[in-house]
Amino acid sequence: MNISETMASIRWLFEKHMKDDTSVPLAPASSFQRKEQAPSAIVTTDMILDAIRLHKDGWRITDISKKWETSPATISNIVHRKRGYTTMPSGERAIKQWFGQRKKKHEPATLN
Repeated sequence: MNISETMASIRWLFEKHMKDDTSVPLAPASSFQRKEQAPSAIVTTDMILDAIRLHKDGWRITDISKKWETSPATISNIVHRKRGYTTMPSGERAIKQWFGQRKKKHEPATLN
């Protein structure tokens, strides 16, 4: 028995036993519907600059994340310049300029 025959028989058994229960959808849900979207962290220039400064002063990433009420992964990505922060420059002024350009890039376009 191949995989498609196995899946067809499983689907048939499921439909047979669940025909009276309308609360369970028979069509598979998309991956977006099956899992909740994790909220994105709200990152500000103050958070970025403070996280970098505190990490240089010897603070642990978990302590910085508790201070800013965000996940340690977000702080780690900022401090170690990973994920969306790989192109982040060094220096306060350059980071503020980089963050301003990055923010404008993600703003929705206005329709005229």
